[in-house]
Parts: sequence; structure tokens; C-alpha cells
Amino acid sequence: MATSGCLAPAEVVTQPAPPLLEGRAGRAEDDVSRENSDGDAKAAALEAARAAAGGAPEALAEEATPGPSDERLKAEAQRVLDDWHRAAALGDDRRYLDHFALDAVFMGPDPDERWDLATFSSYVREAFARKENWSNEPVDRHLIFGPHMDVAWFDEKLDSGGYDAVRGTGVLRREDDTWRIVYYSMTYTIPFEIGPQVVQSVKALLGSR
Repeated sequence: MATSGCLAPAEVVTQPAPPLLEGRAGRAEDDVSRENSDGDAKAAALEAARAAAGGAPEALAEEATPGPSDERLKAEAQRVLDDWHRAAALGDDRRYLDHFALDAVFMGPDPDERWDLATFSSYVREAFARKENWSNEPVDRHLIFGPHMDVAWFDEKLDSGGYDAVRGTGVLRREDDTWRIVYYSMTYTIPFEIGPQVVQSVKALLGSR
């Protein structure tokens, strides 16, 4: 018999619960029983899958294949970075700067180069107005995406024409249905063999500033 917490004490209740309520209570008990049974079956299936994969959740994750939407987002990230470099080569400041998030930071190869977007935008417009375009052709790139496909980390090797050992590292963030650059750092790579000489040259130069 179904009872409610707002009823009088049990000894003064003389009317049985209406058949409709009894039917609902019975169905509710059946639903709970079925849910418990389904939950037990799902748990058993998950344990069996983990056992088949050697008990390691990582093994299950490696077997999962990304859906079409993930592949599309990855391809879009590649296209955004390619178009960003292309805009720099063409001297298209509006197109180039539009690929940045508003809170973006750009790190140049000089020790003092750390630009917020507002300062960097002024520098870019002045440079492109003087036809000082930047040619950095990506020759190799690696991207790592976050679990929700809304952030990506990347590194890339660039051929800058005069010096083909430039490396760029950065972060992309998904916003306004596109990828935007939140952080980018450009550096010159130095072979170990000439590292000590380069370090001494840098120290001498910085000491003279």
C-alpha cells in the first residue's frame, strides 16, 4: 500500500490507496527494477570491455576513432594557420590580424618581444604599409587537441627564406565558430654544435644594449 509523509498516523488511515495510485506504485517499482537491471548489465559490459583491453582505460581510448566533426575541426585548424601565414606573405594586415583572439600574445625571436594584440596590431600595420611582408612557409606541423575539441596546441617548422630553421609554437582556441590564435612564439633554432658560440655572441650583444 502506498502512503504519503503528509498522511495522519497509520492507525487512523482506514481507506486503501485508490487503485490508480497502487498501479502507479507498482509500475514505479517495476521501472526501478528494470533500471537496476539495465545498470547492472551496463556495468558488466564495461568491466568485460576493460578486461578485454587489459584493464587499462587508455587502451579503450586509443581504440576510439574520432567522428567526422572532430576531423573537420582538425582540418579547419590547419587551414587557419596556413591562411594566417599566407596573409603575412601577402601583407594583408586585416586578414592576418583577424586570426588572433582579442587576448592573444605574440612572442617574437628578440628577447624583448612580447606583444599584446593592440600593440602588435600597430606594429603589423606599419610593417605591411612599408611592404615589409613576412614569408614563413610551414614545412612541418604537429597539433594536439583538447578533449572537447575547443583548444589545440601546435608546433611547426618554418622556411623563412633567409633562415630555414625557424620554429613556431602556439595555442588555438575555438570561438565564434572558428579557430583563433591565443598564443604564438617564434624562435630561431640553433644546432648544439654552435650553441656555445651563439650564446657568447648573444651575451655580448645584450651587454652592449
